[in-house]
Amino acid sequence: MPPKQRIMKIAFFVRSFPKVSETFILSQIGGLLDAGHDVTIFATDDPEEETVHNKVNEFDMLERCIYTDPPNSYFGGAICAARCLLKRLSAYKAVSHAVRSDRPDLAIANLEAYIDHDLGSFDAYHAHFGPVGKSWSFISQLSRKANNDAPFIVSYYGYDASTVLEADPDFYVDLFDAVDRITVLSDDMKEKLVSVGGDPEKITYNPLGIDTEFFEFRERTPETPVEILIVSRLVEKKGIVHAVDAVAQLSETVDVSVTIVGDGPERQAIESRIREHAIEDSFSLVGVKSLSEVRDILHESHIFLLPCITDSNGETSPTPTILLQAQATGIPIVSTYHSGIPRIVDDSKSALLVPERDVDALAEAIETLATDPESWSEMGRAGRDYVKQQYSIPALIDRLETIYETA
Repeated sequence: MPPKQRIMKIAFFVRSFPKVSETFILSQIGGLLDAGHDVTIFATDDPEEETVHNKVNEFDMLERCIYTDPPNSYFGGAICAARCLLKRLSAYKAVSHAVRSDRPDLAIANLEAYIDHDLGSFDAYHAHFGPVGKSWSFISQLSRKANNDAPFIVSYYGYDASTVLEADPDFYVDLFDAVDRITVLSDDMKEKLVSVGGDPEKITYNPLGIDTEFFEFRERTPETPVEILIVSRLVEKKGIVHAVDAVAQLSETVDVSVTIVGDGPERQAIESRIREHAIEDSFSLVGVKSLSEVRDILHESHIFLLPCITDSNGETSPTPTILLQAQATGIPIVSTYHSGIPRIVDDSKSALLVPERDVDALAEAIETLATDPESWSEMGRAGRDYVKQQYSIPALIDRLETIYETA
């Protein structure tokens, strides 16, 4: 057996915590804690969502979270900058950099958190999402000044490598100089970052992971109606209106019932499309659910549907975590050839993939699975095996430990 990696003290930098839609971050924290590492979370704000995933309580994550409390006025920012200089005069260059940044409120609050909580003692600094990394970009300079060779890692997850760059291609220039390693979820994300100045030698593909013990396998048996499940934020890039259109094509030939779990700005548009097709009896929008509730609904469903698209702003969904969770439970998938999705499903074995926005192909794929329940078991087991081998939490933590040790 290879030697166990050393136990590390790791700082996680995030924008909001805990956030119900970011289970991938909770999985990383939980997996690192389970492996014996010490993780401290630095967050800008508490979203105060009604639903909180069980991992937050299981690992007492809120006890590990420090909120940086950005100032809400110019005067408050000046006071915060002055406090930083009084506490550590040697940080004057970082203060100067922070107050000139595009978000001085975030940067100066993060700098004060660095000074107050001795971040120089950490073994690795890991920022999640590019803009968060940018607001902590001073970390590299100060940690080197403190003779700490701990690496600064930034993980990109989607909008931060698409819509952010559409608005400002030079947004990450300073961050690219400061960061030691960048992780991405797909090849197209890497290409976008390299095209705006990212060093390809610093960029590593690091897929997400899930708790395959929590999302245990369940055999699917034929029933009527066929239960189709969508779990997603209700936003354009998830392509849910196309799912509605596809189901409408099948409404007279296949008996299906569709449950949509999640909420978001597209909810009214989705409900309107359902009414336009007069298929209200086939759809149930149940809102946001906890991770345990999502797992239970997955176990009760027969087909999982998520037809992601590149939205009108160029934003993508590189590797939706829910597709890994769904495969782990043994449910066959219908999705799209979109961004990193072909890398996280076993195409034609655990999933049927179709082109983006192709409603006819989407309807055909749904009908193929709905009318062939004998295929559910084989596809489900293929998906379970694929996720266990490639995307389990132990596999994710092994990759993170290697990144932290080698960056």
